[in-house]
Amino acid sequence: MRIQIWPEELGQSVEVDVLKISGQVRRVNVTIPERILNRLDGFARKRGESRSGLLSAAALEYLAAHALD
Repeated sequence: MRIQIWPEELGQSVEVDVLKISGQVRRVNVTIPERILNRLDGFARKRGESRSGLLSAAALEYLAAHALD
């Protein structure tokens, strides 16, 4: 799974393979409204990704965009 990140130090986007930088995988249980879950699944399917991969990428992008200095 590859995602784009935008480190301020570089001033440009960089593609990162999350699987190469992440550690141990853990199973989690979350509650998501069915309507949102259906949209997530459809989006992931169109991109050839898994639900977990899409949620992981989305979480990383959110954290990067809202990081506290």
